[in-house]
Order: sequence, then C-alpha cells, then structure tokens
Amino acid sequence: MSLNYGSLFETWEVTLTKKIVAKFRYEWRCLRQDDAEDLIDECLIHWLTAKQKINPSEDKNLKAYLSVVLKNKLQDLAAEREAYKRRPYFRSVSLEELLESNPDSPFLADPRPSEPDPELRSKLESVIKKLTPNQKKICEALQSGETSITELSIKLAIRRNNVYKGILRIRQLFEQEGLKEYL
Repeated sequence: MSLNYGSLFETWEVTLTKKIVAKFRYEWRCLRQDDAEDLIDECLIHWLTAKQKINPSEDKNLKAYLSVVLKNKLQDLAAEREAYKRRPYFRSVSLEELLESNPDSPFLADPRPSEPDPELRSKLESVIKKLTPNQKKICEALQSGETSITELSIKLAIRRNNVYKGILRIRQLFEQEGLKEYL
C-alpha cells in the first residue's frame, strides 16, 4: 500500500517518480513482478536520502538530478532481481541426474504395468472380434488420436454420420464388457 507522502515530497517529485518507474517496469521484465506502488515508495525513500545530501548553495536542476538518482536506483534493483534469478536454486535439474542419484525413485518410475492383465487382454480381444473392419479402423484411428472425424470419413470413404455411428457402437461394446474406463 502506498505511503501518504504529505509534505515530504512535492507533486512534481511524485509525478516524475511514477513516470520513471512505469518506464522501467515496461523495459525490465524482472521489475514487473514488483508492485508499482512498492517501487515508487522505494524510489521516493531513496530520493529522500539523496535529497538531504544536496548542498543548498549549489545550483542544481533538481528534476534532472531526481531523474538520474531514480534511474540508478532502478537499474540497481533490476540488476539485483536478475542476479537473483540466476541463483543455483532456480536452475533446472536434468532428469538423468535424478535417475543416476536415485534409480529406485518411485517418482520417475513408469506407472504402466510391464505386462497387461490377462483378463483385460481377453476382454479387449473379444470386443475387437465383434467389430466390423471399418469399426476396427475407426478404433485404431481413435487410439492414435491423429485424425479428426472428417479426415477419418475421407480416409475410410464413408459418411461422417457412419463414423459417429461406428464410435457409438464401439462404446456400447466396451461398456457391455465392463471396459468403460478404457474408452
């Protein structure tokens, strides 16, 4: 939440700070993660300390000086954020490295059983025997997931409506054999 600046800053200081912060947030992706108001607050606090060090006897263009001070501060913040992203904690780890360090890890194991269930295999074979040749082709195409209904109807030289009917028949046979979860 933004500070209530009261009499600490003049209107032109706050306005120029907002403008510079918006420009830097646009140019530096790492600064977009920070809230704009937080960056403005941080810059104005930095400006307050820098402004107190100015010698009043020197004739300075305060707007130009504020601009330089804020640009330097925002460049430092951006460099800090970029360096933080390059820390070793954020580097990705090779999957082969995980396998070499722990070959028994259950997280990288293949979740599929090595041998299919014999009962499941017999149910699938009985369903496939009941299919017509076109339904078998439809089933194979659906299994690969590469073709659309239109492409399939062109490939099989049948109407799209017949493809939909074939899919419906395949579903019915799978459900009759208790294989609904494998559709």
